[in-house]
Amino acid sequence: MLRLRMLVWIALLGVTASPTIQAALLYPESDTYGQSNNSGPYGSSTILALKYSEPGDTLYSRKTWIRYDLSDLVVADFTNPSLNLPMIESGLGTDATGNWTFHVYGLTDESLDSWSEASLLWNTAPANVTGSGTAVDPTKTVSLGTFTVSGKGYTGSSTTYTISGAALQSFLAADTNQRVTFIVTRDTQAPNATVNYAHALASREHGTVAPASLVLPSAVLGPPTYYAHEGFSYDTGDLNNRAGGLGWNSPWTATSANESVIAPALPLSYAQGYGLVEGGDRALAITGNTDPTLASRTLRRTWSANEVYISFLLRWAQGSVGQNDFVAIWLGNSNGPSIGVKGNEDTADPNRLDFFTRLSGSGTARYAGNITDDSTFFIIGRLVKGGSGNYETYELWVNPNFENDTIPDVIATGNAGFSSFTTVGLRSVNLDAGELVIVDELRLGTSWTDVFPQNMAIPEPATLGLLGLGVAALARRASARRRSRGC
Repeated sequence: MLRLRMLVWIALLGVTASPTIQAALLYPESDTYGQSNNSGPYGSSTILALKYSEPGDTLYSRKTWIRYDLSDLVVADFTNPSLNLPMIESGLGTDATGNWTFHVYGLTDESLDSWSEASLLWNTAPANVTGSGTAVDPTKTVSLGTFTVSGKGYTGSSTTYTISGAALQSFLAADTNQRVTFIVTRDTQAPNATVNYAHALASREHGTVAPASLVLPSAVLGPPTYYAHEGFSYDTGDLNNRAGGLGWNSPWTATSANESVIAPALPLSYAQGYGLVEGGDRALAITGNTDPTLASRTLRRTWSANEVYISFLLRWAQGSVGQNDFVAIWLGNSNGPSIGVKGNEDTADPNRLDFFTRLSGSGTARYAGNITDDSTFFIIGRLVKGGSGNYETYELWVNPNFENDTIPDVIATGNAGFSSFTTVGLRSVNLDAGELVIVDELRLGTSWTDVFPQNMAIPEPATLGLLGLGVAALARRASARRRSRGC
């Protein structure tokens, strides 16, 4: 986020950079196929099977889904793209006499981009027309092109077929969620049960042939981006199976009895100095007890950064905080690093502190802040690796000053037991009837400004000269601050 803002200011000041441009080469983050008898899933297969079965057969048609993550593009220029598809031996069937045409589609319904290769089946695959061996839903897809092969479609170990052109470029340019899904089908139907071969592409699990690649000649790849955001901007109702936000690999799995998306009468927000967090007209309401998991969701990639920041807004909207009233967000698993509310430091004294952080379920909790009314609180946590290589420190800020990213309110130490994680979840325990907690604007990142957005208006052109000096000073100060704490 800070890097992006600096690039914006540089552009405004008329300073140009000339990086060496080389083609961005992307491999799938997920790929799999579905089979018309709804068997599977096939996410761990080394092949991506393709078949439009002979008339009368409803069991063995196959279609393929391939998804790419665009979030690591620091220059997202989609000029002259190409999708390269390596065809290999499938080992499925024998006779492939004749010519065979294949069709590539782009998934335009971005709400369906969070499919998982570990669970995708024919009957649940995005935009699949389950009663057809070749069709996809035209209201949720766009045609990107076709290619034709002879026989099994490969010589040697593989042969690559390429889709390119204006339709592909337009599809990529229209993306808004930094993920793109391609669907590949075989348009040519097997004429009879004797000509029974199923074609195949190499999957990302293939050991010797590289999988399908997306090549962007004018784009620029940066280092892996670690960022996730959930604003709960859904229609009101159950959170389960909702799939918005950024940085996630799956929809939410949630318990409908104890959570729901609501439209709070007063939206949650927090402003301090240059920092501004606005929750909008939707948030997550939590009631009752869901031990160990109220809701959970997997991240787009495995997080293994040396330091991880998390932030969220919280309001105790109804009821009073009692002993060990517990609402927390955990990382990795429900016994992993947690941050949130553990009422009155687990005592009966209402004057004790309420917000906590800890490295594990059995680890020592540290407390800060006191909830006495239905004010909105803004919480930031910073999880840091230690000498063991695992996460060993969890810092907590309650309603922080935007500029104070070096001095937390409290620090918990211990050992999380792991050095990476892929899952984020919420947990609630000991909430009495009538108690209602609202959570909003969940963010994860690797810097303070990832999780505490900066509110800074673009200045008038006449002030840009002076601003340039200020930006340079701010960059030097931020750099020095992070060096001083060993980041």
